[in-house]
Amino acid sequence: MISDNLQISLFSDIDNLKSLENHSSLKSKITLTRIKSADILEVNYFFEKTQFGNIIIATSNGKIIQVQFIESQSVAIEKLKTQFKFAVLTEFRDSVMKVALTFFHKSDTSQICLEIQVECTEFQLAVWQQLLKIPFGKKVTYGKIAKDLQKANGNRAVGTATGKNPIAFLIPCHRVSRLDGDLAGYRWGIQRKLNILQWERSYQ
Repeated sequence: MISDNLQISLFSDIDNLKSLENHSSLKSKITLTRIKSADILEVNYFFEKTQFGNIIIATSNGKIIQVQFIESQSVAIEKLKTQFKFAVLTEFRDSVMKVALTFFHKSDTSQICLEIQVECTEFQLAVWQQLLKIPFGKKVTYGKIAKDLQKANGNRAVGTATGKNPIAFLIPCHRVSRLDGDLAGYRWGIQRKLNILQWERSYQ
């Protein structure tokens, strides 16, 4: 159970624009574009242990196409096969994965460049691009993202899009909360979200 005091501490600087500007140097150079899963014909995937849990990471043509926290490797592979049904899957830890995994071990990734491709709607892409603008260790609200996208009363839509983010950790949906500081949901578990936030907070 998460204490109220801890939640307040974690989110005391929500929407502090001046603070975001001061930490802009910690923004990573990640490019996010859309793609159709049916167009992916070759996929490399690998299983890795991170301090926040086991993940499956997948790439295609030098671009990240999936990062998920998992409980079962066999289930993860079946989901990968379903999503990329025309692709040949190869278990191989390539150089792009090695670069991506550095995000799990260091706070300053400003010199790291990654390309991510995802299948999504235009609105989902816009929301996820906003998530990439949140610097390491900082948080914003769903309402702030909706405002930046000029979507009046779009908090719920932003929350839905955030919850469908297929790239765990690298697209930092864990850095978004409700206006009252509540951690809200996290598709990979609220305790994991808290653990990630605490780790990021430790560098501040």
